Amino acid sequence: MVAKKLHRQLIGIELDQNYIAVVQQRIEDQTVAEFDVQVFEVRDKKRLAPRIAFGSLLENGLIAPGQQLYFRGSFSNCAG
Repeated sequence: MVAKKLHRQLIGIELDQNYIAVVQQRIEDQTVAEFDVQVFEVRDKKRLAPRIAFGSLLENGLIAPGQQLYFRGSFSNCAG
């Protein structure tokens, strides 16, 4: 029933024919809300933000080759 609520496909495996009928009825009786893209959007919003290619920073003279880069203002945490 969770798969139906999440608008997913499901596969059920069961040997007992009586239980299969019961489960199929429960699934059919399940009411599901309309699909809402915003509810199911689980990607990290930061990763969707526009990015700048590292090479373009070098090409435009914003950083120099061999320059040390620091993370979040911490001089003890540098790359390079």
